[in-house]
Amino acid sequence: MPPSRNGSCGFHCFLLLVQGVLGDMNSWPSRILNLIFVDEYSARSTLDAAAFFCGNGVPLQDALCFYTMCNDHNPLLSSITFSLFYRLWETNQSVYPYKYYDVRLKQTRYVDPRRQPGSSPRPDVHVPLGIDATGNGQRIRDKIAQVFGVHSVPGSDR
Repeated sequence: MPPSRNGSCGFHCFLLLVQGVLGDMNSWPSRILNLIFVDEYSARSTLDAAAFFCGNGVPLQDALCFYTMCNDHNPLLSSITFSLFYRLWETNQSVYPYKYYDVRLKQTRYVDPRRQPGSSPRPDVHVPLGIDATGNGQRIRDKIAQVFGVHSVPGSDR
């Protein structure tokens, strides 16, 4: 998989590509950042990350490449999970409405496109956002520097 849609951008530009869709990482749920950068592979964490990317409109190949680059996630199983559930959600074939955090609306929503706009899950009391709220801030920043060749996260004051 190329690091960008046009293959000429490099890893730093690929980070900007994903952030161009999702916004600054400090607006992402801390739980998702831990799933992407810190946590060990599990089917559940992969599904949660796929729902986050899909629900927020990140193209499948960009989401999958970003996810597998950022951790030692099992690339084969991650690819299967991402591809299968993206297709189910995009074609309205999912029988279970899966929740994700919408970074634009700043609330939890359902990935299932058959749900009406007003049918969100219960309102979020508080969703911790950003790298600093993960409890693994330095570890995540180090991983970003290692993978993407940047030493400060865009939008971060570090």
